[in-house]
Amino acid sequence: MTFGWAIADTGETRDRTTASPNNPKLSGINYTGSADQALFQVDLPATGDYTIRVANGDAGSSQAGQYWELRDNVTAFVTAQFDGGMLGDEYYDATQVLRTTPTNWINNNATVTRTFASTTFVFALAKTIDYGTNHVVAHLFLSQIESGGASPVQPQRRSFWIRR
Repeated sequence: MTFGWAIADTGETRDRTTASPNNPKLSGINYTGSADQALFQVDLPATGDYTIRVANGDAGSSQAGQYWELRDNVTAFVTAQFDGGMLGDEYYDATQVLRTTPTNWINNNATVTRTFASTTFVFALAKTIDYGTNHVVAHLFLSQIESGGASPVQPQRRSFWIRR
């Protein structure tokens, strides 16, 4: 798969290993510190069914409002806008449920499953909304679900995730 920040004029990263030493999935962030939208694109190997996980939050710092989208090419199928703040170590999952501890996110984060009509997945971070804070993502996971194969009970998966 080909993947990377397609538009990230203000994209930054931070290592949060010290803040979250026992949670490698949450031990770093990518963020944009303004209302400029950052787009992370994955060129999928095929159309079809994919599972997506998101951890929108920051182990090292509280954040004010957040905005992000999951897109099938240019069409948003999940739009998340949170105008209130969240504390450090709180994370919204892909279904927009606030998980108030890292353990809660690790054990209970819910996924979104999408049948992609295109071969382009886009994670859009921020919009023309300036909360005076960073729009952050600590974890993004994308997994292809293939039907058939040797074991119909355990589908084959191709997975991708970003983290610092």
